[in-house]
Amino acid sequence: MFNVLSIIFIPILGALALSVMPKKFKAGFSVLLLSIAFILSIVSIFALVSSKEIIYSKPVNSWFNLSFAADGLSIFMAVVSLFIALLISVFSLQYFKEPQEKAYFYFWITLCAGAVMGVFFSSNLVLLCLFWEIISICAWKLAGFYKKESDIQAAYKVFFVNILGTVLMLAGIILLYRAK
Repeated sequence: MFNVLSIIFIPILGALALSVMPKKFKAGFSVLLLSIAFILSIVSIFALVSSKEIIYSKPVNSWFNLSFAADGLSIFMAVVSLFIALLISVFSLQYFKEPQEKAYFYFWITLCAGAVMGVFFSSNLVLLCLFWEIISICAWKLAGFYKKESDIQAAYKVFFVNILGTVLMLAGIILLYRAK
């Protein structure tokens, strides 16, 4: 289960480290973080061979468990998503002209990759909503990356669509709990 927790929290904690790191190291560190998470996701495939599902659950209080689960589908989605995030990071190394653009981009792409892993592996609806909101914020910031008027309008459209998705997801969760 350590691999699965690492797949989630290495990019998230690494993104926080990226926010205080000197600009010249951010791109390489982001690629390193995503590479480690990608390798761990591939290693997790072999851990699933011996068992059909890997579950981590730690009670926090009487109503909330910090719980994650890994099965074949979630590991497959993690491998594919981390591979794409890694490709984006590697191919964007030569794309940006200014260091400030790199610093901003690599923070958000790394945080987004970690949050996506959190959505894939969370087995708790509260955690699912938390990671979904992190993805929403990352998508909003990345959609408005160049700060042109059209980009900002597109970013707000992305944000409102994500808010609509969140409201519908919360309505579904409320309906589930009321059905009990």
